[in-house]
Amino acid sequence: MRRVFVSVCVLVALSCPVAPSPAQVVPPSLVASSRQLLRDLIGINTAEPDGNTTTAATRVADVLKAAGFAAEDVQVIGADARRGNVVARLAGRGPGKPILFLAHLDVVPALREDWTTDPYTLVEKDGYYYGRGTTDDKQFAAIFAAVFAQLKREGFVPDRDLVLALTTGEESGADETANGVMWLLKHHRPLIDAAYVINGDAGGGMIASDGRYLGYGVQAAEKLYADFTLEATHDGGHSSRPVKGNPIYRIVRALSRVETLALPLKVGPVTQPFLAFLATTESGQKAADLRAAAATPPDPSALSKLADEDPSLNAQLRTTCVATQMTAGHAPNALPQRARANVNCRILPGETPAAIRAALVTAIDDTAVSVTQTEGVQHAPLVRLDPAVMALITRAAGVVWPGVPVVPVLEVGASDGLFFRELGVDVYGVYHFERDEDKRAHGKDERIGFKQFDEAARFSYELAKIIGR
Repeated sequence: MRRVFVSVCVLVALSCPVAPSPAQVVPPSLVASSRQLLRDLIGINTAEPDGNTTTAATRVADVLKAAGFAAEDVQVIGADARRGNVVARLAGRGPGKPILFLAHLDVVPALREDWTTDPYTLVEKDGYYYGRGTTDDKQFAAIFAAVFAQLKREGFVPDRDLVLALTTGEESGADETANGVMWLLKHHRPLIDAAYVINGDAGGGMIASDGRYLGYGVQAAEKLYADFTLEATHDGGHSSRPVKGNPIYRIVRALSRVETLALPLKVGPVTQPFLAFLATTESGQKAADLRAAAATPPDPSALSKLADEDPSLNAQLRTTCVATQMTAGHAPNALPQRARANVNCRILPGETPAAIRAALVTAIDDTAVSVTQTEGVQHAPLVRLDPAVMALITRAAGVVWPGVPVVPVLEVGASDGLFFRELGVDVYGVYHFERDEDKRAHGKDERIGFKQFDEAARFSYELAKIIGR
């Protein structure tokens, strides 16, 4: 069993004093190259089933080699010709275990008719970059690659190796034939073996409605992704003679019960200090409710109120399950023989898919509806925090966002960091600042602010140099 790193300093928004770091002079070329690489990557379709991450990985490899990386230190490899990952190593002077910088090149599909801009062309307007992947996750793929190229051009030699891995298949889930991290860990683990991981696909900064930067969240834990298939079957027949047991009705009733299923509210070792931090950003009754929810023990009525009023807090405080897809029937004039629905659950650390499946079965209360887990791993690793690493991240953030608190957060989505945590490797998720209205990952008109992108590039440069010393 690995040691659980939790300190009072980390769990109270890192309010303990940290030695300041002298600001690095961020080369203008870093921001310019980050922007250009973002433009190049957005222009490459890397979505399943027709996209190609090998093309994107090769583009990154070319940039790194042009910056001075030797060919043997940059590899484009993958499970097949279309699903390539790029792994690069900036050699260090010491024998310490490497630090891995991780982001993914693939994106979810986007339809041109759904967008106001072409999703596969970087469009600049109104202070934003628009395009599929601008927030998930080509922004950090471009930034991390540009940072590694800049460090190489500068002749920077870290104390130990820094490794860059930009991977495929993060959006494809836990399928080792498609997921680049799973494939690399199984077939080429030495390439990405690390003391810890900086994951550019989680966490992030909070911006108030008036534009103030409230706090910078570092992902210290994440929920587990799991899909469950609900299925009902029947012999069917002619639609002119309806009979009992129609599987569509069974599935609809089952989904109605899933909709009202409220799994238990819980406050964990990351959410407690996060709630306490949020209380400092609010006023009135909302602040009082947040303080009560962060108390030991938490106030159940405050938790319930917060969860009911705020979908984001609801996702932080409990495992959630929601219907996402449904298929049924085989002809418009026939009774259906089968109906299926997908229920997607995001499971709190420490809980298991088996327990959530049991809760679904109990809520549905229909033995004619089967519930089968079809996607996801079997447990969500508990939280591990190393205060020394959090202090390094805080130093880098303080250079770019002075005075902004750094807080550990629970990621309510999912990332490839999970596969490293399963192996006992600590993962720290970093991201950019964004307003609530800019949280458009996987959605229409995905975008990132010019300012926020440039700041993320500067932060990543600071972080790499601080970690590399």
